[in-house]
Amino acid sequence: MNTTKFITETGSDKRKPFGARLSIIALCAMLVMPLVPAAQILAADEDNTEAVSEVSVEDTADDTQNEKENTTKSSSSKREKTIHVTEVIDEAELEDASHPHFTVHTPSGSKRLSDEYQDYTYEMCEKYGIKQYYGVILTQMYCESSYNQNAVSRSSSYGLMQIHSSNFSKLKSSLGLTNIKDPLQNIEAGVYMMADYVEKYGDIQTALVCYHRGEGAAKKGMRSDSYSSRIVTLSSGLEAN
Repeated sequence: MNTTKFITETGSDKRKPFGARLSIIALCAMLVMPLVPAAQILAADEDNTEAVSEVSVEDTADDTQNEKENTTKSSSSKREKTIHVTEVIDEAELEDASHPHFTVHTPSGSKRLSDEYQDYTYEMCEKYGIKQYYGVILTQMYCESSYNQNAVSRSSSYGLMQIHSSNFSKLKSSLGLTNIKDPLQNIEAGVYMMADYVEKYGDIQTALVCYHRGEGAAKKGMRSDSYSSRIVTLSSGLEAN
């Protein structure tokens, strides 16, 4: 019996020796193994590409969200500014509407101070705390100068409120006035003096007496006279327009 022969023949099937088959298997393994890392690398690259794509999408979404938030904040800020401006305008309109302009009516005719000077008179009355007497001050101004800003009396009183020259130095030190003939400075001086008298004596009639006759009359007990009574009476008939 030949013990060295391993190949048998069955019909047309021919088997190769066992050693040859091992060589073929080893060769196939060597050829296939390098392909596995390459396949893994390709798969990893695809995963990385997908990851990068996902990050890019997320970043784009974040950027879009930030842009929307910034736009919303900007729009909100603009609305706040707009609302703020509207509120300021409304307050100014209400303030203007809070004091009407007046015309003084007397038996001899009617007279009206310019809107500019009426507005400034109200502003000064408010500044010195006597805005409730705004109409009285307008009437007093009419009785003093007939609304003639250039009026000068024989006794050296000047302007709309007929400020006497003896008061110039005091008003200059108290208010910093430089030109008593200037209509606005003249109005402020007259309102300031009336506010001081109202604060000292507590009523408008006595304040008018002090303004007309000097403070000495009030110290002697005079609380009204023909001047104060006329002004109070005329002020009650002011026509708002």
